[in-house]
Amino acid sequence: HACDVAHTTYRFLDIVNASSFLDRLEMAGLVVAAVSHDVGHFGLNNNFLVKTKHALALTYNDQSPLENMHCATLYEILSVEETNIFSELPQSDWFDVRKLMLKAILGTDMVHHFESISKLKVFEEMKGDDMRLMLSGQVATTECIEEDSNRLMLLESLLHMADISNPIKPFEICEKWSFLIMEEF
Repeated sequence: HACDVAHTTYRFLDIVNASSFLDRLEMAGLVVAAVSHDVGHFGLNNNFLVKTKHALALTYNDQSPLENMHCATLYEILSVEETNIFSELPQSDWFDVRKLMLKAILGTDMVHHFESISKLKVFEEMKGDDMRLMLSGQVATTECIEEDSNRLMLLESLLHMADISNPIKPFEICEKWSFLIMEEF
């Protein structure tokens, strides 16, 4: 699943020509978040973990226990010198990419789905024309994409969309993941 989501995230970045409005670190951070967004997942959902008082739910105070565990596992991997792909970053970049990856991974918890949709709808209503002009190449940039909160929201949304994108995939892929999701729930 992680490779499928990472590939879909990459495709989404390519389709929207993200390199025209995101920097390389943001795109790399999002792809790393995509690869790690389900690391260590053991086939149970957050609701089950909370209701059964699972150790993860208790550790993370019932707040996105799986996603918090995925973030913690990613940073356990990055704490090892041989696997720390961000070790050479200046401290400010390290904190920026960490913030992006944590927000994106935590945003894959379905409990946030409708809030995320609402934010995107408001963003589209208010800034959609500006974004379309930028994405079509008619303007180089737009003020709304320069705001960190908007960039993070769009990056988080891209990963969330990639994570739940099975219905738009070829049927054999969609069917496989549908059965796995039903088994989890």
